[in-house]
Amino acid sequence: MNVALLIIIGLAIIGYELPGILRNGWWAELIVFVILLALAFALGLLQIMRIAPPSPIHGIEFLVEQLARLFA
Repeated sequence: MNVALLIIIGLAIIGYELPGILRNGWWAELIVFVILLALAFALGLLQIMRIAPPSPIHGIEFLVEQLARLFA
């Protein structure tokens, strides 16, 4: 039930936003819109399934460590 509601909400957002983006020819905005909507859908699905989403702190720490090694 919750997954169906998530899908319906996602489709409603697409139906509301997509025509204007396509009508104006905003192709870069379309790419960003699709990426952000997919990310939101994935995180919403994880929440529905009661799976803890990954922490962004670990990714940031890894990136900073790699940059520190690169410039050290």
